[in-house]
Amino acid sequence: MKSDHSIKNIAIASIKRHSIGLEEWTMTKIAPEIVPFDINFKPQEQAVVLLYRDEENWTLITTQRIMGSIGDVFREAVFPEIADIIFGQFKIAKFGTTDFSTIDIYGNEKKFLMETGKPSMAYMYAIRIIDNAYKNNSRK
Repeated sequence: MKSDHSIKNIAIASIKRHSIGLEEWTMTKIAPEIVPFDINFKPQEQAVVLLYRDEENWTLITTQRIMGSIGDVFREAVFPEIADIIFGQFKIAKFGTTDFSTIDIYGNEKKFLMETGKPSMAYMYAIRIIDNAYKNNSRK
């Protein structure tokens, strides 16, 4: 089974392979070393992609879950329970944010923020790699 560290490295390599203009991204960071808000990470959990607009509007994709706040309302989706992901209108603006949704195995929808344009690839590839690791039983 792949470790969180291995999954993080695979996701980051995929993001970098499929993305352009990383130096132009304004709100999105890959593998942030510091998260500007208080999160209790689970054992072995590692940050992969962070969108930070302000204290009330952010999204953090880790090796175990997607967390975020829109208008200071916290949301969380754990990868083993995610049944579907809807990315929405990520090409609508060159710079800005839009939302994407997860639908869990219970039918609940949760919205998270993502940066539009070129940075949107970070969210799609990180989620795809991590979700596939769970679905393909590469994870515990």
